[in-house]
Amino acid sequence: MSRATTAPQIQHHSDTGWTVARSPLTRHAYLVQHRGADVGWVLREDGGWRWLLTCSVRPFRHDVERTSRRTYRTWQAAVDRLARTDVGRHTTPHPPGTWRQHTHRPWEPEATRND
Repeated sequence: MSRATTAPQIQHHSDTGWTVARSPLTRHAYLVQHRGADVGWVLREDGGWRWLLTCSVRPFRHDVERTSRRTYRTWQAAVDRLARTDVGRHTTPHPPGTWRQHTHRPWEPEATRND
């Protein structure tokens, strides 16, 4: 795959620099970024949305994956909680705020089944 076909495609953005993007490499999640820096993911499930972190701001803790214990009704609520994690606060002190569609017809992740 070329870089153009694997680059994240922004679906929604906020005035404070937050974006959720479609990554062509996944069908069940939005990539969450702040001013182009990866913060984490929000995953769609049958029961709602969860946030996922794949890094840590603590020294010597790399490749640490953390997922929210609870689910949220909307991806916006999941991103808001992701922004309040240690990684989110390390990235920026500004919460996402109001979201706007970045494309005419935004892509929506598919739900994974929790069987």
